[in-house]
Amino acid sequence: MLLLFLLIQLKTIQTYTAHKAATYLSAKLNTKVAIGNVEIDFFNRVVIEDIFIEDLHKDTLLYSKKIKIGINDINIEKHKINIKDIILYNTTTKLIKYKAEEDLNLQFILDAFTSNDTTKKSNNSPWDVNFAEVSLINSDFTFRNEHDTATSKGINFSDLTIKKINTRLADIYIEQDTIHASLDYLSAVEKSGFVLKNLSSIAT
Repeated sequence: MLLLFLLIQLKTIQTYTAHKAATYLSAKLNTKVAIGNVEIDFFNRVVIEDIFIEDLHKDTLLYSKKIKIGINDINIEKHKINIKDIILYNTTTKLIKYKAEEDLNLQFILDAFTSNDTTKKSNNSPWDVNFAEVSLINSDFTFRNEHDTATSKGINFSDLTIKKINTRLADIYIEQDTIHASLDYLSAVEKSGFVLKNLSSIAT
């Protein structure tokens, strides 16, 4: 009974924390952010459920039914996080460059978390986050550049809608502005009718 009580209390605290985090992010980003639930398992596994971020045009920027994050190591002093794996389930992402804007619709998030204060102490430096493996399960991705109004037969790379994405990237490392990874598998369906059954490669 005591163990059950402690588990219920922990669950309540984590849910409260998730809602507080969503409220804080909504205010900071000046848009709608919702987090259904967060579970932390001995600080090496985090599960986030029903996360939603709206862009400034009130369209979906990100929605994920569930995100599982496995953490190998956290060094608070050195601002380093080594992530074992990230698995995103039933996730929808939309990157849009609206007609009247020069930046993608996620630029406001990058701006919100980029400081122009160069006088800050080194302990406020950005976090160094490394990923060993990233997987997407039954996910959708949209990219639309409204500056490009040209039509094309087949895949239009300025107006992509890719569904049923299942993929796993492993051996990921970042070198300056370049991401290197091993693409273990990738399957997806594009709205043009193009079907990718399976692709594997070394990707840069």
